[in-house]
Amino acid sequence: MTDPETSGPADPVAEADSAAEPDLVAGPDLAAEPEEMDDFEEPADARVFAPTLQTNAGQVIGEVRGDVVQYIRQYHHQVAEARALTPLFVEQTMATYVEREWRTPAGPWLDSKQAADAFTHETCVFLAGEPGTGRRTAAIALLSRLGLPLHELPVDDDHQRLIPAEQLNWPDRDRAGYLLVLPKGETETDLAAYRQEIARRRSFLVVMTEPEAATLHTGPVLTVGLPDARQLLVSALGRHLSGRLDVDRLAEQRALAGVLAAGTRPHQVMRLAERIVATVGAWPGHPTVETVAAEAVKAYHDWQTELADWFTEHGDTRDRLFLVALAMLEGEHGGPVLDAADALGVLTGEDSGAPGGIGESGLRELTGTVLAGVDGQQRLFFQRPAYAPAVLRFVHSDRSAVFRARMWGWAAGLPMRGRGKPSGRIAARVANALLALTAAVPETAVAHLSGLVRLWWAYPTLRPLALDLVTAVALSPEAGRRMRERLNTWATQSGATSTLVPAVAEICVGPLADAYPRAAFVRLNNLAGRGFDTAGSAVAGALRLLWDRPAHRFAVFAQLTAWLGEEGPRREAGLRALAALTVTPEDTEDLLMYVANHSIRRREAFLDALAVALRPAVPAGGLPDTWPDAAARSPVSAEVFGDLLVRVVGTGTGASTRLAGLLRWLAGWTSADPDRVPPDDLIRRLHQADPLRRAAVAR
Repeated sequence: MTDPETSGPADPVAEADSAAEPDLVAGPDLAAEPEEMDDFEEPADARVFAPTLQTNAGQVIGEVRGDVVQYIRQYHHQVAEARALTPLFVEQTMATYVEREWRTPAGPWLDSKQAADAFTHETCVFLAGEPGTGRRTAAIALLSRLGLPLHELPVDDDHQRLIPAEQLNWPDRDRAGYLLVLPKGETETDLAAYRQEIARRRSFLVVMTEPEAATLHTGPVLTVGLPDARQLLVSALGRHLSGRLDVDRLAEQRALAGVLAAGTRPHQVMRLAERIVATVGAWPGHPTVETVAAEAVKAYHDWQTELADWFTEHGDTRDRLFLVALAMLEGEHGGPVLDAADALGVLTGEDSGAPGGIGESGLRELTGTVLAGVDGQQRLFFQRPAYAPAVLRFVHSDRSAVFRARMWGWAAGLPMRGRGKPSGRIAARVANALLALTAAVPETAVAHLSGLVRLWWAYPTLRPLALDLVTAVALSPEAGRRMRERLNTWATQSGATSTLVPAVAEICVGPLADAYPRAAFVRLNNLAGRGFDTAGSAVAGALRLLWDRPAHRFAVFAQLTAWLGEEGPRREAGLRALAALTVTPEDTEDLLMYVANHSIRRREAFLDALAVALRPAVPAGGLPDTWPDAAARSPVSAEVFGDLLVRVVGTGTGASTRLAGLLRWLAGWTSADPDRVPPDDLIRRLHQADPLRRAAVAR
């Protein structure tokens, strides 16, 4: 699932390529409470009917059970699987693929196998279609016919443009199938380098583009129709409900006709499929297909009508507080839910007296009022499927910015237990609920996450949950772009003591780096330019972790080269990152060998930048001892190290002083351990770099 669209706390469902995300909304909400907001003010308007979190990267319904912490981490894993187009993900996508009609501009309708014949004579095929029509699944179907490993090529997420082909970390293998979503405005010239690289690798490329842009490029153009909505629903439900429900008969129910009408997008069908699975799972016994259809459609529409009626009929403050508290903590025992309702009432000034009083409605009465029940472990659950995220979305969209800010502050504080250790279990439930809420109403929810991160960061048990939550939001199609923008704001505007600084760095080394590598490095680059210690330390640690992941080494190396070659705080950040990469002789040898295996141009660019960065420190003592230790381990490392030292000496003013400093440093390194012997060629090359000797030779 690249761009997962997962729905609510139920498991993710998939199809379609990417649901459209609304444009960023500008303009402040003057009613918002500043202390509860971060640097971006919340938009004044709230979208009432917004898609909930759904996977839209292939026709897959995944079931997630058990620990709520694992739900978010499973979500991360699914995103990684989809972005990488792993064999398992492709297999799952094709297992529920519904054939659709393909067509060339002047030709007859085809199926996917016939459409794939275009690769007989071409290495690049354009697939024209609007976002949300299932074109990504169609592209996977087309590429899967090749029988080759598949990869998706990233784009510059922030600027929506192609990354230069030479800057991409192409896989080591030659033959493969590649998928590329072409940003608007990119031309044939921009794409030419990609096509050349694909041809050189004897590989194949499917370029997903919008219809009006397809004719601007040279090569076969295919359009693909929408799959039949009922067939897609039956295919999606077959694996989950086979033997439990007649899915063919269910798909013909009149209650589903509105959702399955002509023109229904695949991601809408998959959202309905998820709601149907949730309805069957929540219903006691064996529901009829008529019942499932009727209830699933209500859940599909987030119970909007039913919730509006409930609030009209239930004006009692405590009933409403308990409803919101249970929506945030569904699956928890009654006591913590009652406490949460009391806390929300106090925070909003709506408590009905001393919390816990005998005059208040009790747990049994409240549970019945909000249409909830108790399971065998005395945990509370709503009787309606997908009701908890619907409640939170309804309240969030139906109330003022002041209430929204207070509700988020209340939610973030729910795991806290006085001076004791915070509850990781409660925090996990809150994170799960807020993930679904943020995906449902990103325009009014994303801004509030900074407060939660600041509060939870101080607690080791909560910090990973905060990171997992923000990462999941940043990966989601509904809220992802807003969250990634927010991360950039945190990187560029947070103060030196803000916990948001290390948070951004940690988020950028997680699944975000795999799904949106360019975006992750842009935010690390912005942190490196801040110039204060916490930012430098955070990015140094981040680059160390990314360096240990082979897929990101190329980008780390390029980033280091750029930072070392730039005067100012980024150079300092680069030197700190370099120190983190060369803690041991083995680490340093690893780096030197990587430099040796690069192209001459990139190798020289790195060594030149590093030499300039190191020159000011050489007279005082040179490099860490791990560098000559590494050079002594292999001739290749010694050669690269020698190239570096010759560049450090350089020419002109100060060259003789730098040479003397390096020789003193090497002598000290040798004398510290009798087993240390610098490579002969290294000393010879340094003496040859002596400015006085070179001047004499020149005469």
